[in-house]
Amino acid sequence: MRSIFLSIAVLFLLSSCARDSAEEIGLIAPSEEGSIALLHDKIGDFQVGSYSGELTKEDKRRLYRTYPITLQKIQRQDPLSLQDIKNLTRSGVADEVIISQIASTRSYFYLTPEDLDELREAGVSERVISEMEHTTKAVF
Repeated sequence: MRSIFLSIAVLFLLSSCARDSAEEIGLIAPSEEGSIALLHDKIGDFQVGSYSGELTKEDKRRLYRTYPITLQKIQRQDPLSLQDIKNLTRSGVADEVIISQIASTRSYFYLTPEDLDELREAGVSERVISEMEHTTKAVF
């Protein structure tokens, strides 16, 4: 029961504008890469997980060099295309970040069997593909 309550409280803190006060009392701590590390409550303050839905500096450098248009779309919060997802994967961006970018750019995908084959050939993980398929269900 306590872990459920703690999970709900952390989700509330992350989704609300209470981030600054949560940092002050030590519930969350920003990391160097712009992600947020969640800290255990009063039983020793150890890291129990992290959220990193944003591109790291290194991700941005790689994208800028290899796929600048994809980086521009992310920065403008434009919807991502199938090609953008393949570009992110080829650039070595983590699955969690790709999934977060799909959500934050409000991208929707209607994947055909050919699209699925292309994504798999490009090395896109099944987890990312599954999230892409779920965007279609969210529209209807």
